[in-house]
Amino acid sequence: MSDHFLRTEGQRDPRSAVSLSKPATTRRCPKCGELRGLDEFAVDASKSSGRESHCKACDNAKARAYYARNRVRVLARVNERNRRLREARGV
Repeated sequence: MSDHFLRTEGQRDPRSAVSLSKPATTRRCPKCGELRGLDEFAVDASKSSGRESHCKACDNAKARAYYARNRVRVLARVNERNRRLREARGV
């Protein structure tokens, strides 16, 4: 019989790199430094944690700053895409 079942929560299985501890419910945003709940980080399946590195508030601030700096270029790109979609649909 395996002794795996005798371990209590928080103890590590020596045969595995997986910890048996509870998953984290909070994490610190490296941009703003605040401790936030996991629901304040966007989902990202490519990350091992399953969440983005920066919180949604910092990500939104970054996107707004980019748009403010590049408004003309962003609007031109959106208008061009919309024009191509209208042509493809025959509208």
